[in-house]
Amino acid sequence: MNGTKEKERQKITDSNISAAKKMLRVLQYLAIHQLGCGTDKMKERLPKKERNVDYYDMLKKLDRAVNHVIELVNKHKEDPPEDIDYSSDASDSPITSRSLDEITVTVRKELAPVLRDLFEHGLMKHTTSQALMTPITTCLMPQMAPAPKRIHIWDVFMRYYEIKHGRQYTSSPARKLSQAFDLDIIGGTAITSKQTLLAAVDFIHSSHSPLKRSADSQFKAFVCQALNEGKLTNWCRLLCRTTSIIDHYYYSWSYIVKTNFDGALQLLDKLSEYDFNLPVDLAVRHFTNIRDAF
Repeated sequence: MNGTKEKERQKITDSNISAAKKMLRVLQYLAIHQLGCGTDKMKERLPKKERNVDYYDMLKKLDRAVNHVIELVNKHKEDPPEDIDYSSDASDSPITSRSLDEITVTVRKELAPVLRDLFEHGLMKHTTSQALMTPITTCLMPQMAPAPKRIHIWDVFMRYYEIKHGRQYTSSPARKLSQAFDLDIIGGTAITSKQTLLAAVDFIHSSHSPLKRSADSQFKAFVCQALNEGKLTNWCRLLCRTTSIIDHYYYSWSYIVKTNFDGALQLLDKLSEYDFNLPVDLAVRHFTNIRDAF
């Protein structure tokens, strides 16, 4: 008898849940199609002044920065500077007692910032609460949502690292073995550009995040590492060709969606024929030196 009553209660509960789900789907449909709260509509809600930022000006700045770096590299080939004991640059550390060489300064203060700006043209604003809200709740309760904060391009690279299972790759025994012996193969297979990108993101994040270095500092380190390995163009292209990343993080009018980042990649490719040996740890070296002193 008790078993029969329990089954009846369960049927009633399941029926109520099913009805509630159907009602929610109907309301969500209405919100999307009648009230204009669909994903595409939500993505386009941005002040016009932000849409009108001219990426052609940024491309010109990137061209100037690339040419400046090339000019300095050629200059240093003809007249090599004295060995420099690097310390952190002003944007990352209060310790600036020793000067940085011209190439490093130009890469970190000219090339990296303008490349960041191009990547962030049309980059969507996200907050944790918005990510959890459905279209209908976003539409019906807009006043409850906190002011959105634009994410940094380094956050997007970290997302790429996550969806491509970067942690599993970098922690695998085969990867650690190849790293220990400085090999270009893993398990008999040549290391791909994607794998080197995952390794670089992992290295920079693991060395900078524990010391609370900013996303901007980590992106500068990333650009330096990419130049050192001659893979700046390849690594940027990998991110730009990842459809799930672009669809989720960028507006339809963004530079990366409109052009596939082709113009910027062509400019960056001019750097691929040059060899670089830039310091990657400027933002953390001071703290590392203090730790080693004790």
